[in-house]
Amino acid sequence: MIEAVGWNQTYSLGDTARFTIRTMQKSGGVLTTVAASSTPTSDIRYWDGATWQVLATSTMSALSAANTHESTYAIPSDSSWIGRKIVVTFSTDIAGTDITSSREIEIVGSPAQVVVNSITDTTIPTISASVRITNEGTAAFEYTYEWCVVTVDTNQCGGGDDVAYGSAAKFIQAGVNFDTTLTLNVTGTGNYIFKVAVWWSNQSSKASKTFTATVESTPTPTPTPTPSGGGGGAITPTPQPTEQNTFAAVWQKIVEILSRILGIENRVNNLESRVATIEQQLRARPAPAPQPTPHREIYVPRPKPSAPKVEAPPKERFRIRLQ
Repeated sequence: MIEAVGWNQTYSLGDTARFTIRTMQKSGGVLTTVAASSTPTSDIRYWDGATWQVLATSTMSALSAANTHESTYAIPSDSSWIGRKIVVTFSTDIAGTDITSSREIEIVGSPAQVVVNSITDTTIPTISASVRITNEGTAAFEYTYEWCVVTVDTNQCGGGDDVAYGSAAKFIQAGVNFDTTLTLNVTGTGNYIFKVAVWWSNQSSKASKTFTATVESTPTPTPTPTPSGGGGGAITPTPQPTEQNTFAAVWQKIVEILSRILGIENRVNNLESRVATIEQQLRARPAPAPQPTPHREIYVPRPKPSAPKVEAPPKERFRIRLQ
């Protein structure tokens, strides 16, 4: 028999595929290595939808290990190879018997990286997570990805035993990040694990983050005031303004102010129109002819004659002699 030794069944674009085999035979119910009568050959073909097309045929090289041979093939970097079915057939002669063995390989798309950045909403029933998927390959690829909420880390997404599950697909160019928010419905509070897995062919990248689901807190109601003193009627609590009412009131004030501004602007425009009309009328009116200044006689009063001075008679003096 021909035994495949330690090589993959999936390869990415641009990889070098290595096919290692060894020749074996069963003796006494035990398989042991045996030298082939002829050097093994490898034949690589792919299915184009109608016929098998030959990619490469080569004689395999002997390795240092006993009865072990190897051949290689460079996977093209062309994205059209993604998903193609490729069959590798090995042939040799062991003890005069022709032996063949075939293995199927698959060319897969670019590998992806996935990261759960954070759990953005932990309040039930809607749990949300910020996730980034990166195409780390050299060709664009459409990835299938799934996300779930589980209670045990060993529980993988899918299988019907998740607390919540979702899946989708996304075409991502090479080297480009895809940022998205993934949501799931969780009905109960407690400790959980949010998991994401991104698949290309039968390979995947996975990421997870733990979180605690909680109930959204209820706002404390405003207490109703109780009346003080006796004999009075019940006090009606003042209604608290809501955001909608506050916005409506502010908007109404804005409308009133805009209406006043528009009214003032209209008045100013009317006044400017009137002033312009008056100025045009004044320019069109002819200037009045100058009028002669009438002659006026100026009356200057004559000064009154001053009265003659009258001299006072001399005062008489009396002398009295006392004996």
